[in-house]
Amino acid sequence: MACNVLLEWEQQTLAGDCYFHRKDFKSACCCFERAAQALVPWLKRPQQMESSGVRCFVLACYNTAYSAMRSGQFHLAEHYYRYCLSQLEALLSRPECHRFRDIILVESEQAYRRYCKFLLEQSENNTVLKRKFDLSAKVKRLINAQKDRPSDSRASLLFY
Repeated sequence: MACNVLLEWEQQTLAGDCYFHRKDFKSACCCFERAAQALVPWLKRPQQMESSGVRCFVLACYNTAYSAMRSGQFHLAEHYYRYCLSQLEALLSRPECHRFRDIILVESEQAYRRYCKFLLEQSENNTVLKRKFDLSAKVKRLINAQKDRPSDSRASLLFY
């Protein structure tokens, strides 16, 4: 299953990348969305997941959100930032994901910052988004504790 999931993610990501560079952001968004959805079975059964699955999922969500934003689909962009955060928070609360705890913490912090940046940019551009998302107090404490650790720029895969 692991090979099939990552192969599907890779194929959809590469197709999305091609569309993105041709400035066909809606098609890119669709491909990146399929890449994210290909990883959902892993998220539901983390005991079968590899650590790269967490990063691949986050990357697919970022790619989808950014492509959606570039194509003017701001609510879809917000959805994918929120979706990424909620899935990371759910993983963090599951005991079988303890082996990925550090990766999930780093990715959660980055995802939260990206989401806040997105909301700030939208408010500055007078785009009104009516939904809000906030991490639980437990995750906020874990993220704040993570700030004391040295940061590794390679800790998160970023598309843009």
